[in-house]
Amino acid sequence: MSDKPVDRRPPAGLATNSLMRRMFAMIVPAWIMLLWAAAAFAADAPDSRLSEDIALTKATMSLLAAKDMTTVRDRLVGQIADDTLRKMSDTIGASEPA
Repeated sequence: MSDKPVDRRPPAGLATNSLMRRMFAMIVPAWIMLLWAAAAFAADAPDSRLSEDIALTKATMSLLAAKDMTTVRDRLVGQIADDTLRKMSDTIGASEPA
């Protein structure tokens, strides 16, 4: 064995390391709680456009099931004359895509 005395005092950097651990132990749970809260608010936020589209689709499907084509046409196309629709069809073309 050596005759040197052993220094059993903690190193000076250990106090700083302990402080950093305590700060980390407080900050991480706070971030986790903030992320959970943000996710909860995002999940609860209603998307009005999506719900309106779903309602329109359901109503249109029920009209199609009832074979009410006039109402479906008015709802989707609007009040457009048949001649205008024919002109649009001629412009676009009714053939298969190339």
